Amino acid sequence: DKLRALQDVLSRKFEVEDSSRGVVVTLPGVLFEVSSAKLSPAGEQRIEELARVMKQHAPTRKVAVEGHASRERGTLDETNQRLAGDRCRNAAEVLIKNGLPKDRVTSRGLGSSTPVASNDTEEGRRKNRRIEIIIDKTAG
Repeated sequence: DKLRALQDVLSRKFEVEDSSRGVVVTLPGVLFEVSSAKLSPAGEQRIEELARVMKQHAPTRKVAVEGHASRERGTLDETNQRLAGDRCRNAAEVLIKNGLPKDRVTSRGLGSSTPVASNDTEEGRRKNRRIEIIIDKTAG
Protein backbone atom coordinates (compact mmCIF):
# COMPACT_ATOMS: atom_id res chain seq x y z
CA ASP A 1 0.00 0.00 0.00
CA LYS A 2 1.03 3.63 -0.46
CA LEU A 3 1.63 4.29 3.23
CA ARG A 4 4.00 1.31 3.50
CA ALA A 5 5.87 2.48 0.38
CA LEU A 6 6.21 5.96 1.89
CA GLN A 7 7.58 4.55 5.15
CA ASP A 8 10.04 2.32 3.29
CA VAL A 9 11.42 5.22 1.25
CA LEU A 10 11.58 7.56 4.25
CA SER A 11 13.30 5.00 6.49
CA ARG A 12 16.23 4.80 4.06
CA LYS A 13 17.06 8.46 4.65
CA PHE A 14 15.40 9.54 7.90
CA GLU A 15 14.59 8.38 11.42
CA VAL A 16 11.00 7.12 11.03
CA GLU A 17 8.52 5.71 13.52
CA ASP A 18 5.02 4.38 12.93
CA SER A 19 2.87 5.68 15.77
CA SER A 20 -0.77 6.27 16.64
CA ARG A 21 -0.20 9.94 15.70
CA GLY A 22 0.91 8.99 12.18
CA VAL A 23 4.22 8.37 10.47
CA VAL A 24 6.70 10.40 12.54
CA VAL A 25 9.90 11.63 10.87
CA THR A 26 12.36 13.02 13.42
CA LEU A 27 14.90 15.61 12.31
CA PRO A 28 17.63 16.38 14.85
CA GLY A 29 18.32 19.89 16.12
CA VAL A 30 21.67 19.99 14.31
CA LEU A 31 19.64 21.31 11.38
CA PHE A 32 19.58 24.74 13.01
CA GLU A 33 22.13 27.33 13.97
CA VAL A 34 22.88 27.22 17.73
CA SER A 35 20.17 28.99 19.78
CA SER A 36 18.57 30.11 16.54
CA ALA A 37 15.56 29.24 14.40
CA LYS A 38 17.65 29.73 11.25
CA LEU A 39 18.06 26.49 9.33
CA SER A 40 21.59 25.48 8.45
CA PRO A 41 22.19 24.85 4.73
CA ALA A 42 22.33 21.10 5.49
CA GLY A 43 19.10 21.38 7.47
CA GLU A 44 17.30 23.07 4.62
CA GLN A 45 18.55 20.37 2.23
CA ARG A 46 17.22 17.61 4.52
CA ILE A 47 13.77 19.19 4.65
CA GLU A 48 13.79 19.76 0.88
CA GLU A 49 14.65 16.08 0.46
CA LEU A 50 11.73 15.13 2.71
CA ALA A 51 9.41 17.38 0.67
CA ARG A 52 10.48 15.62 -2.56
CA VAL A 53 9.68 12.20 -1.07
CA MET A 54 6.34 13.45 0.25
CA LYS A 55 5.37 14.99 -3.10
CA GLN A 56 6.10 11.70 -4.83
CA HIS A 57 4.59 9.27 -2.33
CA ALA A 58 2.05 11.23 -0.25
CA PRO A 59 1.07 14.48 -1.98
CA THR A 60 -2.39 14.69 -0.41
CA ARG A 61 -1.63 13.69 3.18
CA LYS A 62 -1.76 16.24 5.98
CA VAL A 63 1.55 17.07 7.67
CA ALA A 64 2.04 18.48 11.17
CA VAL A 65 5.44 19.96 12.00
CA GLU A 66 6.26 20.00 15.73
CA GLY A 67 9.23 21.80 17.22
CA HIS A 68 10.91 20.65 20.43
CA ALA A 69 13.65 22.19 22.57
CA SER A 70 15.90 20.97 25.34
CA ARG A 71 15.66 22.39 28.83
CA GLU A 72 19.01 23.82 29.77
CA ARG A 73 19.86 25.48 33.06
CA GLY A 74 18.95 29.14 32.98
CA THR A 75 16.70 28.85 29.92
CA LEU A 76 13.13 30.01 30.40
CA ASP A 77 10.29 27.80 29.19
CA GLU A 78 8.91 30.79 27.24
CA THR A 79 12.23 31.12 25.42
CA ASN A 80 12.21 27.43 24.52
CA GLN A 81 8.58 27.65 23.44
CA ARG A 82 9.30 30.60 21.14
CA LEU A 83 12.44 29.01 19.67
CA ALA A 84 10.67 25.68 19.05
CA GLY A 85 7.75 27.50 17.42
CA ASP A 86 10.01 29.54 15.16
CA ARG A 87 12.00 26.45 14.17
CA CYS A 88 8.96 24.40 13.21
CA ARG A 89 7.43 27.33 11.28
CA ASN A 90 10.67 27.67 9.31
CA ALA A 91 10.69 23.92 8.59
CA ALA A 92 7.02 24.07 7.50
CA GLU A 93 7.82 26.99 5.18
CA VAL A 94 10.52 24.91 3.47
CA LEU A 95 8.05 22.05 2.95
CA ILE A 96 5.52 24.46 1.42
CA LYS A 97 8.15 26.23 -0.69
CA ASN A 98 9.08 22.82 -2.07
CA GLY A 99 5.60 21.90 -3.22
CA LEU A 100 3.53 20.63 -0.31
CA PRO A 101 0.08 22.29 -0.25
CA LYS A 102 -0.06 25.10 2.31
CA ASP A 103 -3.51 24.02 3.51
CA ARG A 104 -2.12 20.58 4.39
CA VAL A 105 0.86 21.74 6.52
CA THR A 106 0.50 22.90 10.12
CA SER A 107 3.14 23.73 12.71
CA ARG A 108 3.31 24.13 16.46
CA GLY A 109 6.10 24.62 18.94
CA LEU A 110 6.04 22.39 21.99
CA GLY A 111 9.13 23.86 23.63
CA SER A 112 10.71 21.60 26.23
CA SER A 113 7.42 19.99 27.34
CA THR A 114 7.93 16.62 25.61
CA PRO A 115 11.52 15.41 26.07
CA VAL A 116 12.60 12.05 24.66
CA ALA A 117 15.77 11.94 26.78
CA SER A 118 17.18 13.40 29.98
CA ASN A 119 18.15 17.07 29.88
CA ASP A 120 20.91 16.32 32.42
CA THR A 121 23.45 15.38 29.73
CA GLU A 122 24.52 17.09 26.51
CA GLU A 123 23.60 13.95 24.56
CA GLY A 124 20.10 13.99 26.05
CA ARG A 125 19.64 17.70 25.35
CA ARG A 126 20.80 17.11 21.77
CA LYS A 127 18.10 14.43 21.33
CA ASN A 128 15.47 16.74 22.76
CA ARG A 129 16.29 19.53 20.27
CA ARG A 130 14.39 18.24 17.27
CA ILE A 131 11.67 18.73 14.70
CA GLU A 132 9.09 16.00 14.27
CA ILE A 133 7.11 15.83 11.07
CA ILE A 134 3.96 13.79 11.50
CA ILE A 135 2.41 12.49 8.30
CA ASP A 136 -1.29 11.67 8.62
CA LYS A 137 -2.02 8.00 7.93
CA THR A 138 -5.31 8.78 6.22
CA ALA A 139 -5.09 9.88 2.62
CA GLY A 140 -6.53 13.36 2.29
